[in-house]
Amino acid sequence: MERPQKAGTMIKHYEIKQCIGMGSYGIAYQAFDHEKNRLVCLKETRRFRRDVQKVHRSFTRECEMLQMIDVDSFPKVYDFFLDKERSYLVLQLMNGKTFEHMIFNEKVLIEEQQAFYYLLQVSKVVQIFHNQGIVHRDLRIPNILWDGSNVRIIDFGLARYNYEKDHRINTYSEDKKLMRQISYRSDLFALGHFVLFLLYSSYVPTSKKQKSWEEELDISGDSRYIIRKLLLLDEPFEHISELISTLVNLDRGSRNVFF
Repeated sequence: MERPQKAGTMIKHYEIKQCIGMGSYGIAYQAFDHEKNRLVCLKETRRFRRDVQKVHRSFTRECEMLQMIDVDSFPKVYDFFLDKERSYLVLQLMNGKTFEHMIFNEKVLIEEQQAFYYLLQVSKVVQIFHNQGIVHRDLRIPNILWDGSNVRIIDFGLARYNYEKDHRINTYSEDKKLMRQISYRSDLFALGHFVLFLLYSSYVPTSKKQKSWEEELDISGDSRYIIRKLLLLDEPFEHISELISTLVNLDRGSRNVFF
């Protein structure tokens, strides 16, 4: 595994402060921009012997997509350059905490009503790039932030336009196929797992016997209905707008599930 650059390393006028994430194609750092006097997110491509051009194209695509969806829910692009045969993408350092940090580090407990409120807010942000023909393909809890009032989505490194093809898709495991296919359904499938992570944050097991989420989680029928469609267990949602409409319009019932 490639080691991140050390704190204090200078790349152009960007001083690395700390590593904040490592992915398949790149390493993300918190860095200080000495020219603009601000903290930024500096993404650096990994050292690949054979796939340099492929990784560079991935960064180029990510830069292009973020410029296309230039709203506050996504990081702004500040710079994009090559240095010593590596590509670098300089992005706005987004405010907020990832849901991964909230659940696993801060031990935040998220009940059913709050989980589906978050799902609705995330879905509205996803709709922005889906409307531009972009599939994220990595909507996991480390890539979704909450700043106390707004959702932010980061890391478009695996994102693709919905007309592109992934010629390696048949080499993936079945679960990975569902997450990585270039289809809006892959993002919807990921949102099913996202809401399950939120619901399990407040789950207390009553036995050591392994059970399915439907057996373990005490949630309403409406919640089960939505999750089963997201996980492709029942007839799936075709578009994010269907999910949003369902969340807004479903009978809330006596348990006041969603709001």
